[in-house]
Amino acid sequence: MLRVINRGFLLWSCLAGFILWAFAPVFAQDDEAPEAPPGPAAPISTIEFSGNTPVSLVVARPTDNSKSYDVDNSWISAFCHEFLLFRFGAIGRFKAEDPDSVGLQIRKYNSYSNESLPKQTYISYAKKMNVPYILYLEFAIDNAVKKIHFNLSLESIENREKAFASASCDVEKIDKGLDLCVREVINLCTPAPESYTLKFLKTKIVGSLKSAKLIGASRIAAYKSDKKHLKFAEDLKKISTQEQSFLAQYVGAREFAKAGQYENAALLLKDLIFNLGPCYPHLYALTAKNFRMAKKYEDALQMVKVCEGLNLQTNDLILEKAIVLEARDEWNEAESAYREVLTFDPNNYNALIFLMRKSNRDKRADEALQLAAVFERQYPEDGRQRLEKGKAFMTLNQRKNARSSLNRALALMPDNGEAHLLLAELLMQEGDFNGALSHYAKLMKLTPDNVDVYIKAAHAYTLQANPGAALETLQKIAARYYDNPVVQREVGLAEFQTGDTAKAKRDLSRYLQNGAPDLKVLVILGRIHSDLGEYEEALEMFEKAYPLDNNEPAARQRIEAVKAKLLALGPSRKAKSPFEDMELKKPKKKFPVELTVKIASGGLAAIGFVGGYLINQEINKEELEYHATHNTPRANELGDLMRKNEKLRNALYLIGFGSGALFGVSFFVPIPWWK
Repeated sequence: MLRVINRGFLLWSCLAGFILWAFAPVFAQDDEAPEAPPGPAAPISTIEFSGNTPVSLVVARPTDNSKSYDVDNSWISAFCHEFLLFRFGAIGRFKAEDPDSVGLQIRKYNSYSNESLPKQTYISYAKKMNVPYILYLEFAIDNAVKKIHFNLSLESIENREKAFASASCDVEKIDKGLDLCVREVINLCTPAPESYTLKFLKTKIVGSLKSAKLIGASRIAAYKSDKKHLKFAEDLKKISTQEQSFLAQYVGAREFAKAGQYENAALLLKDLIFNLGPCYPHLYALTAKNFRMAKKYEDALQMVKVCEGLNLQTNDLILEKAIVLEARDEWNEAESAYREVLTFDPNNYNALIFLMRKSNRDKRADEALQLAAVFERQYPEDGRQRLEKGKAFMTLNQRKNARSSLNRALALMPDNGEAHLLLAELLMQEGDFNGALSHYAKLMKLTPDNVDVYIKAAHAYTLQANPGAALETLQKIAARYYDNPVVQREVGLAEFQTGDTAKAKRDLSRYLQNGAPDLKVLVILGRIHSDLGEYEEALEMFEKAYPLDNNEPAARQRIEAVKAKLLALGPSRKAKSPFEDMELKKPKKKFPVELTVKIASGGLAAIGFVGGYLINQEINKEELEYHATHNTPRANELGDLMRKNEKLRNALYLIGFGSGALFGVSFFVPIPWWK
């Protein structure tokens, strides 16, 4: 019911948002417009927008070129940065690089200090990451008149051409000046922007100056301390409601995500889509991502489907869809989505990893090796391709290559449990029990609650003829998994091998109470009871084992030996001649009573109804003749014949109805003696 409500709410929300967006007037601008510079702006070559692929750009950290630095204005750089990220990131034709990803490679990118970063730093990053454009913003503040001047430029890495715009405005109207620059730069790019982009660029996204200062201050404080993300997220959410600041709502969602509050981030972004209108694919992808991070996979997939329904699908959305489907274990659907990802990003990390795993899962070893080769060229220091190569070589029974690949995987990922487990299994097949045990020991440290690892290690010790070590290994988990039938069985078998028959008898008996019939356990318990002189209990175990034993002569010998001992002790309930009641213990074929009843009752019902119908037809003919004849002897004869036929007809119908009822009961009402 909740899922249905959620889907309905989402669809109606999008519809209502679209209506509000399409018909509501653009947010009013202040009467005093920013001052634009005279003269034309610099040209830029046509920017190619193709299919679902937006143009990537790096938003450089805004630079303060004021004559004298004022610490009270430190919020401006951070605010302008967030403003440009939102303006260029929300529309479909551009994709602003994630500032956190850029910050990992450009030192002090997110510091917002007065120290400017050289342009060459951004150019080097853009070339490395194959990003074609960089957006630069320089500003200067005149504290005397409380005005701010902006220079905004979008520059091409390939030919250094650029679109340039500048504006001056009061500090209190900082968002107006920025918007004038943004609109001029985008208008200089061809082809012309879509109508929804133009509408978005005219939509007021900042409330008062208080809202702008909070956005800037939150970014600076969050950079200095991760502990402040949640506090500022709550503050931004509050002010976004009070002032309808869409930028505060967007930044607040990002702060929630950085604080690990992914569901709150997703809900804030979902509300932002409703408020802005349904035409912003970047926001759908970001919302889906946060729902996925919150493990709300159904909600994440719904965001993707709504965006697809609006024909706003982008590459980011396709990738997010693939990741969500993978998280939902929908392997076939995820494979289709990831293959689509490779059409626009042939070296995508997530796609190559998943498709290698899927190929190995489906035993398509050659395909897995081909994908691993592509992955290795792009990510040579990542051990996962070597792990998948190891799996593929194991499928191809190339043990030497598999062992080499798995060892190289562990050299890069020493704590990868899957690689340790695969290598241990490979060494077990080769009879290298010591080598396998070293990997099992590592796994027991990495996954101390993985029962299977302890059992596998105990099995290796058993094959080494070291039951004491096997028992010691199993005892490490026996107390924690006291009621686990598998643990009871393995511990009991190890105890028997070490000669501790009393404990083996206890644990194996408990296992039989909890588990399925087990030939090996039944035989060992029979031997223990027999050695203790408990012949009736031993006979019971051997008789239970008898139907499970394919080596029937050995099973008969065990039972015969115990019965002989019982006979030697004197009269006993179970001391009959050998195998006198043995056949009763073996499963016997039963007469198919239920099937016979169904066939017989169904057949009789058919005979009764068909026969009754035919006799009734004869009666009708006789009745017509009876009324038509004027011959008294013939009329008397017909009357007697009709009475006889009516009795026969009624009898046949009675048989039909009775048999039909029994036929129906045989399907719907279980009767114990039929089984």
